[in-house]
Amino acid sequence: MEVSNRSYKAIRSWRKEGLNLDICEINRTFKYKKQKLFEVSIKDILIEEEKYGICAKKGNYRKEMEDTYSVTMELHNSSFKHAFAIFDGHSGTEASVFASKNLIKNINTLDEKGIIEAFQLTDILFCNDNPRKGGTTVALTIIDHGHLISANIGDTKIILVKNSSFEILSYDHVASDSSEQSRIELAGGYIINTHNTMRVCGQLAITRSIGDARYKDFLIPIPYFKTTKMSVEDIALVIASDGLFETLSPEQVGAIVREKQEHQPSQIAETLAAEAIDSGSKDNVTVMVIKLQEFYTLACSQTERNKQKSFKF
Repeated sequence: MEVSNRSYKAIRSWRKEGLNLDICEINRTFKYKKQKLFEVSIKDILIEEEKYGICAKKGNYRKEMEDTYSVTMELHNSSFKHAFAIFDGHSGTEASVFASKNLIKNINTLDEKGIIEAFQLTDILFCNDNPRKGGTTVALTIIDHGHLISANIGDTKIILVKNSSFEILSYDHVASDSSEQSRIELAGGYIINTHNTMRVCGQLAITRSIGDARYKDFLIPIPYFKTTKMSVEDIALVIASDGLFETLSPEQVGAIVREKQEHQPSQIAETLAAEAIDSGSKDNVTVMVIKLQEFYTLACSQTERNKQKSFKF
């Protein structure tokens, strides 16, 4: 699947010419795949599953919950590909709900090119139909044959917790980041301090998103992409909206996961979310915890079987 240059370049003309994208052309170049997709717009919830758990709590200072999530357990008809994502919407829930329904199924290939194109396509389709309906961050990880394929835009984080350390698999696209400032200024935008936070055009603290059509010259949907090989040291993957990190550092998140690793993933997620809210986080908090030991064991078993099949006497 490829998003045509003509279709994608049309983004930069939205503010002047309106949203006149050739969706028929986009649809002709993209083949949708049927799959099991679980998505929901959430308020305060606790999802309990064997391999993963989700806890979401509406912030005490928020009028509504704008976070959503997606879990796909059979991506591309393979029992070894599982996708997990959290979406943190702003200026309404339209963008986060749309992305949670469409982003994962828009993935055609699991390489960097395929992931980027899925983000671009989701952005184009949303902005074409919702030019004034806000935007959303994304944090996505796909578990594929012993590898973690991660991609994010905005400030929703992905943390890999190990036995004695942690690794951040995402990158915060925020207006205080010097490289993002340079990119936006070269595109003709500006960043100023508003209410003690650096913001694009004085409005948005993030610099990449799906949606935000009126700022599309500056807020691009190109994700940070990273592939990580799983190891026996890996305990769990934590995907969380930025409300978790208003009061907890990644180091603290890792320590809590290690301390609670014998608990169910939903209990770990609930502990993290409750700790953030109780410590004074004002934002919505959504936490997804995916235990990795079984995924790693499954991948090792499949690798061994493949070796045995290919061995010739």
